[in-house]
Amino acid sequence: MLTLIPLEEFQRRLYHLAELADALPEFAARPGGTWLYHQILTEIDQLSVIGWEYWCEAVKVRHTMHGGSNAADSGETGGEDA
Repeated sequence: MLTLIPLEEFQRRLYHLAELADALPEFAARPGGTWLYHQILTEIDQLSVIGWEYWCEAVKVRHTMHGGSNAADSGETGGEDA
């Protein structure tokens, strides 16, 4: 299932995640402030799926541009960059 969103939206959500991370020390010190950990994890989960799908699409494009050569031959293994 593709969950690709426009790159601008993906970037905006990444910046929002960084803002949440910046707020973490303040909220974690408050009673009940642990909800922010859950929010961060939820957004990381969503963004990682979207990021992974962008990476897969980029590999497909590269594969097509190189005449259908094997991904292993071009150094695309998925392990190092994932």
